[in-house]
Amino acid sequence: MANIGKTDSFLWWLTMLSKRHDFNWMVCSMENDIGEIFKVIIEYYLAKPIKKIDNNEYIQAKAWAKKHFTVFSNKRIYTYHDVLNSAIKEAKKKAYAGLLIDPLSALEYDVKELKLYGEYRYNYRMSTEFRLFNKNTKISVFALAHPNTEANKRMKNGYPEAPYAADIEYGSMWNNRCDNFLTLHRRISHPTEWFITEWHVRKIKSKFSGGHITSEPIRLERNVNC
Repeated sequence: MANIGKTDSFLWWLTMLSKRHDFNWMVCSMENDIGEIFKVIIEYYLAKPIKKIDNNEYIQAKAWAKKHFTVFSNKRIYTYHDVLNSAIKEAKKKAYAGLLIDPLSALEYDVKELKLYGEYRYNYRMSTEFRLFNKNTKISVFALAHPNTEANKRMKNGYPEAPYAADIEYGSMWNNRCDNFLTLHRRISHPTEWFITEWHVRKIKSKFSGGHITSEPIRLERNVNC
């Protein structure tokens, strides 16, 4: 669903992983300015809103963010081939843990490939290329996507219901192809819980490390200290 905090939530998660494990990330976000992305990362890194960060803190935090996050330009159009090729070039410079594509629908179609395979098969090929990229580079791919129209209309207790994995654009294809599937949801019109983002874990392919699906969502509250 639009405007529920997918980008912010994922940037928080990646920032926390970087603080704990010193991971590096690539971000291709076509709908957010680079400056806004780094602002959010800096706020999460320091656990302070930008207005309460002094100059010395800002300089240190910005350097940390630039070290751990490589954000692709949003002043050009990308196909999924362009994104993966750019990621391969960046991966020659240093080690990366993952690539975030936000959102998947902002990627431009490769016209020749689309005519050859059709839209549904084209997306299957895209998912296959993501998997091959992961196998060849050991870099995870996180693709953010929106639910379909029908899912946006489904209500529960007077508020939009959290989508299921099959509700994603292009149906269950992405759920079938991915290793893990999360649904992020926020009841933006709720009078008291509008600021709580729910993480529903819909699929964990490999459970040997302890991961599992959730019967109740993980609830994250963004407070005044970020």
